[in-house]
Amino acid sequence: VRQDLADLKLPPTVPNFYHPDSLWSYEAGTKSRLLDGKLTLSAAAFYLDWKDIQQDVNLPTAGYDFETNAGKAKSYGVEFEARWLATEALTLNAGAGYTHATFAETTDALGQSQGQFNALKGERVQGVPKWNALLGAEYRFGAAFVRGTGRWVGSSRGDLDRDSSDYVRAGYFTADASGGLTLDKW
Repeated sequence: VRQDLADLKLPPTVPNFYHPDSLWSYEAGTKSRLLDGKLTLSAAAFYLDWKDIQQDVNLPTAGYDFETNAGKAKSYGVEFEARWLATEALTLNAGAGYTHATFAETTDALGQSQGQFNALKGERVQGVPKWNALLGAEYRFGAAFVRGTGRWVGSSRGDLDRDSSDYVRAGYFTADASGGLTLDKW
């Protein structure tokens, strides 16, 4: 632990606690029903002013991390969702989002790598992908249904240490499938 902290140029002991974060969130959006209620569209834009943001500090040799406060961050973006009842049995849905989340100030709380602070003003906040999207469908027949969804999540910062193999966390795709049956009240 001490060597990891020294490598990051942090004090020689892990902090015992961290403070709660706080934020002001502003959002404007719209929801619309079109085509006699068969099409639902939703869109929103948001802005967050985040204080005492909580972030992980990875200790690679020790094999664990700790949570600490890392100053201020700003986040803004847009989200979109559509749901269409294509037939009495088939519902299609799609969604997408963009998020720009960065540190609003430089802080030494997350240490250093490659000669500079890991939390620089304007650097991406860890764990927040810029892009995400989904496509899904549900088909109902009688009292039964089948459903499938594909989700894509863009790349993000997994670790703020530029020397870490998880500095750029790759985007990924997941697919879900399910089915069900309605019987009386069940």
